[in-house]
Amino acid sequence: MPSHARRFSRSRCRSPSTTRTARSTQSSQELRRSCAFFEDKARAQAEADQRAKEAAERLERARRAAPPQKLLERQALAKQRKSQQLKEIEREMNAELAREKRAKARDVPLTTYLSADDVAEGEQKRKERIRQRAEEMMQTAELPPRMAMASKNAPSDSTPTGEAASEVGNMTVKLKKKLRAAAEAEVERLKRRPKPVPNFDQLHSKWEAALKKRKELARRNEDEEAVLDDGTDASTKKKSGEFFTSRAAKLAELQEKKEARKQRLQAKEEAIKEQARRAQEKLLSKARASLGKDVGRQRKPTKAETLRVQKLTAEIAKQEKERQREEREADARERRREEAARRVRAQVKQSENVRRDNYSGSFVDLKDLEAVSKEKAREQRKQFKEAIARNKEKLLAAAAARPSLMERFTTDVKREAHRRAALEAVVKTVFQKDLSALKGVLTDAEQELAREMVAAADSNAEDKDSSD
Repeated sequence: MPSHARRFSRSRCRSPSTTRTARSTQSSQELRRSCAFFEDKARAQAEADQRAKEAAERLERARRAAPPQKLLERQALAKQRKSQQLKEIEREMNAELAREKRAKARDVPLTTYLSADDVAEGEQKRKERIRQRAEEMMQTAELPPRMAMASKNAPSDSTPTGEAASEVGNMTVKLKKKLRAAAEAEVERLKRRPKPVPNFDQLHSKWEAALKKRKELARRNEDEEAVLDDGTDASTKKKSGEFFTSRAAKLAELQEKKEARKQRLQAKEEAIKEQARRAQEKLLSKARASLGKDVGRQRKPTKAETLRVQKLTAEIAKQEKERQREEREADARERRREEAARRVRAQVKQSENVRRDNYSGSFVDLKDLEAVSKEKAREQRKQFKEAIARNKEKLLAAAAARPSLMERFTTDVKREAHRRAALEAVVKTVFQKDLSALKGVLTDAEQELAREMVAAADSNAEDKDSSD
């Protein structure tokens, strides 16, 4: 049966109710789609209105906003402050770095001390090596087989004669290849010859000796530092309690000892550096002596060394000028400060004189004021000690009057027993075990206790009845 005929028969056999249901379903779907479209449209319109409102508010705030004042002045001040901070950081870094660490040239290679004769001699040796290598290559080279046969058959005066000629003539190409391969193998074997095994016991003994020497040097340094520390701390350990009583002489003595110790350590470091420098100069002199006596006269600084020296000289001169300028500024500031202090002292003295002249009473001298302050301090100290004694007596009396832990426990037990007995009497005699009447009168804990009492009384009564 064809499909269109089947659809026609189905449409014919449908009932009116089925048709109405399908139409209503389709219309409801269309209605939902149209409602969703309008809802999306309304939501988009609301969002657009909100954005327009926010843009209008921003525009209004921008119109009401006042332009920034003194912007260029603030920017200039910020730039000046930043430049001052950078200068201060650079000055601190330069102060931290030592002169030998700021700029240190590399050591001059020993090849610069070589003379022209040594260079010519090296060039001559190189040419000799090239010639020898070319001769070796010519000796090991050979012609192709056909050219070798042609040269052997051709009459020539330079052909070997006698026994050597017969041996060369009788040698085949295969034998020559074998001999060449054997020679190459021998060369490779000589190249890859194993190196001699070092004497590990001797190396270990040397290492142990060096380690022992380093430990001994470190121990000596520690002993020296301990002696210096004992010398500086001897006086402070004897009277450690008197350090905080403003003894300026003791503090100055300790500072002098500390400075002396720093100077000794610095002298020791300088001696070590001087020893290393002397050793380096000694090695350099030995190298110059081995290269030749006239090396020092033929030494000529390179362009890089000259430029480096010029740059360092310019930097040192610039730093010296900067230091002198800072010293002058510091001196000027100190003079201004002293002048201002002098003026202030003069004004204070003048005002004090005027006040003394205008005051009709008597003034207290500074010495009398110091004595009065000491007397006042003694009185306050005495009052403070008396107050401490009174508080101590009060605390001891309160501790003695307070009951002990066992007494408090016994009192709590008695109070709980009394409360339980009173509650039991009230429940049994007044309310006749009616717990509903107790609701709202007792607390939760008391009501629970009353319930337990009633249950215990009921259980006792039941046990008594059962026993009878």
